[in-house]
Amino acid sequence: LPDAISNLTQLQQLNLNDNQLTTLPDAISNLTQLQQLNLNDNQLTTLPKLIVRLTNLERLFVSRNGLTALPEDFSQLQQLTWLALGGNMIPSFSSSIEKFTKLTHLFLWGSKLYVLPEKIFLLKDLEALYISKTGLTDLPLSFIHLKKLKTLSLDNNPLNPDIYAAYEQGLDAIKQFIQAKNEGVSRAPLFIRFLKSRVSCETVIHPCFKRLKDSERTTPIHFAHFRAGYPVV
Repeated sequence: LPDAISNLTQLQQLNLNDNQLTTLPDAISNLTQLQQLNLNDNQLTTLPKLIVRLTNLERLFVSRNGLTALPEDFSQLQQLTWLALGGNMIPSFSSSIEKFTKLTHLFLWGSKLYVLPEKIFLLKDLEALYISKTGLTDLPLSFIHLKKLKTLSLDNNPLNPDIYAAYEQGLDAIKQFIQAKNEGVSRAPLFIRFLKSRVSCETVIHPCFKRLKDSERTTPIHFAHFRAGYPVV
């Protein structure tokens, strides 16, 4: 990529997908009006440190490269609403995730994530989260606070079997299971049995678990008997 690109100071969108790029010149930092930068399907192993000067950047796509880390001050790109880092080898995205409060779409699939950071709940506007094939086994309690989340991809992860069963039922089921598990419910797997019985989670699960917890009962619930939408215990 020629350094002369720095002359395009009013450029707002730049598409460099699939160009076998191995590096980006620091001159790209002069494109201060840039709002969207597409770098998918290249051979980048690093991003230039000066990329953080692109403070008007709203969408950054760097999927399917060879990135192993992000620039130290990457969190200065606080206008980002779409961030695609899938298919790289970035081991962690936890240290500065709370700074990206405007994110609506986050793509981390195929990375070496392993653990979703607790601070994920600070992404209040997040609508879509793609974290398939990352090595995740569980989700943090803070996940239930992603109120605007509509799309979640968790496929091809070694998930806790109960989480996976909830995942198959949908986003609301996952959030309710995580909340029940973290409220100290000793029989959280019962939640999955409720899901599989196709009883409404909203009307059954919480009262059921509350009654089990309050009475400290250890006898199993007989799922064949219901009264007014609640299990008889």
